Amino acid sequence: RQMERWTAPYLVFAVCLWCCNGFDVTVLIDNSVPVNEVSDHFIGATSSPPWGQLHHAAAVAKHIPLARLWSISETTSGLIANLTWWAQSGTKVLLNVAPTANPTKTNVTFHLGKLKAQLMEIRKAGVPLYAIEIGNEPNCYGGKGSKNWWTTHGMELMASYYHEARNILDTVWASGPSSEKPLLTGPGSSFTGDRTGLCGEKQDLNQNLQGFKQFLSLTGKILDVVTWHFYPGCSGCSACPFEAKPSANLFLQGTVQQPGWGHGRKYLDLIRYITPFIRQHKDTYSPKAKLWVTETGSLWNGGLNNASNAFAAGFFWLDELGYLAANGHHSLTRQILWENSQWNPDRSCSGYQLVSLHGNRPATPEPDFLSAVLWDAVMGRKVLNTTSSDDSVHVYAHCARGSQGGIVLAFLNTDQSQSANLEVTATTTLPRVEFVLTADNLHSHVLLVTGKPWEDFNSLPEGNKVTTGKTIVVPPASYGFIHLEAAKVPACSDE
Repeated sequence: RQMERWTAPYLVFAVCLWCCNGFDVTVLIDNSVPVNEVSDHFIGATSSPPWGQLHHAAAVAKHIPLARLWSISETTSGLIANLTWWAQSGTKVLLNVAPTANPTKTNVTFHLGKLKAQLMEIRKAGVPLYAIEIGNEPNCYGGKGSKNWWTTHGMELMASYYHEARNILDTVWASGPSSEKPLLTGPGSSFTGDRTGLCGEKQDLNQNLQGFKQFLSLTGKILDVVTWHFYPGCSGCSACPFEAKPSANLFLQGTVQQPGWGHGRKYLDLIRYITPFIRQHKDTYSPKAKLWVTETGSLWNGGLNNASNAFAAGFFWLDELGYLAANGHHSLTRQILWENSQWNPDRSCSGYQLVSLHGNRPATPEPDFLSAVLWDAVMGRKVLNTTSSDDSVHVYAHCARGSQGGIVLAFLNTDQSQSANLEVTATTTLPRVEFVLTADNLHSHVLLVTGKPWEDFNSLPEGNKVTTGKTIVVPPASYGFIHLEAAKVPACSDE
């Protein structure tokens, strides 16, 4: 591939990748002003405490700064116990309020009187609750045909529930510090790139976006956070059996084959296509609100074992984290935190989880959990604008966590045959630490950090400490982090 000639006026770092059988890439980083600042709970996960296995689960929970819980038939005492358990891990909780019955196209009901009573007891108990959302993927309520319900009058009904919820929050937390009042988030609409969508039928992207826009036009001023869900494709199981089960190669450079708005686009490009529409509607109708993805994963409908919970899925996961952080998002919640092998012994159509639980044995972290832990340890909150000249290599830059002036590059090399050498030409005198993440194969559940298995997720792995002048080898099909701890970047002086 021939290098493009870069003339960007803000060129500060030129990062070149090459090798005898490889290709050259130039990455430009603007170090003057951050383009975004993510929250301190940037990476979250959906789940409830796995009662009966709390000893092993607690070690996992302390690495999850935000947990999204479902209040399905939850008693007040059970809900308070749930919130208390997460609080002991230092985890903030987003509570999803479920409808009173399975939604249909003619009946979507929320018992917000019960919610008010529960919130009053929660506040009385002194248990922290960070945020609430009303319903889950309301644009899919009613199953097949729901897209028409949502865009005709469904969004108006849901908006009325949100206005009621706003009044409840303002009433229950009428006194005391405003920082204790839970945030109101919504609508959590689902967007997928495959032909079925999440609604049991072909998803009409324009119609779905129109419903999202109309909902925000009715609620934008009362929302603290605008939320949406994103899955690039389906697992090929049960609800979408007519779709072929995807190959792990899809997560790197694959092209979506299913009919739908994603057809013909690269798998990793789907989020780049849809995000600008989401941001436009949010900025128009709710400019003061934050923007979160409150449910996401590489494959919806349970995921696929040895694919969406394996090393290959990390290319989508790391790319999604980097791209959305650089494009106005403040938090992402992954579906799902853990799965117990005893709950689903077959597991062929189960691969959502970040962590697998095995009865009384220690929890087994999947590669995406480990890369999330490493991200949280080294990537700071301030995001720098980064551009790559080759779409096979994606690079994102953040101020280094806890390091004044330092930066961290998150990278992924999606080329499966060509390795590359990475040289930071403008910072050759700087020491750096490399965390190169690989695996024996794309289906592997064992993540290698600089060639060694990461055996204890409660201790950070040792990176490859490099002094000035040494070249970094970026293997084919790899991702990871490069910490330039003495970069002295002005935008990162107070990180």
